[in-house]
Amino acid sequence: MEGIADYEFVRPLGTGNHGEFYLARRPRRLPVETDLVAVKVVGGTGKDAFRRATRELKAFATVRSPYLVTLYDAGQQGGIFYYSMEYLPEGSLRLPARPPSRERILRAVACAA
Repeated sequence: MEGIADYEFVRPLGTGNHGEFYLARRPRRLPVETDLVAVKVVGGTGKDAFRRATRELKAFATVRSPYLVTLYDAGQQGGIFYYSMEYLPEGSLRLPARPPSRERILRAVACAA
């Protein structure tokens, strides 16, 4: 996949629950001060994909945490749902770019709980 909507994909980041993640160039219309964003393309089409995307976006809207990325945009193109969010170049707790300290892991898990 080369992109979706006005997002130009740079490279795949991986797969997650019900979708694929891509590193993408930020469209000029987004009012954020970064050049790169992460885009999740929600797997499937139709009502099931719409329900999954809606459920995930509701979760984003209700939780505030320094350990959760900022949601920027969401949409649909040709029956495929997507949303863009903050890109964290240091990876995730599951696949960190460098080993996190024990304190950082415990803080993140406590915040997520």
